[in-house]
Amino acid sequence: MVLEIRLPELGEDIDNGEVLRVLVKVGEEVRADQPVLEISHEAGTATIRAPRAGRIARLCAAPGQCMRKDILLFELE
Repeated sequence: MVLEIRLPELGEDIDNGEVLRVLVKVGEEVRADQPVLEISHEAGTATIRAPRAGRIARLCAAPGQCMRKDILLFELE
């Protein structure tokens, strides 16, 4: 089953951020809580982590991209 990971709210009234780094590749196995993306926003930097172990099925974010809240970041199988 594929789990869609979307950009959460990054703080009060912060609903977007810029992708700084993608730390994994499509097809890579990840463990629960492993960092996947780093996002810069007006209040600092956030790390988006894998909510469970699995394989990265799809990446929808690239460095330099501006992402809004609830936009698909990656899919985890």
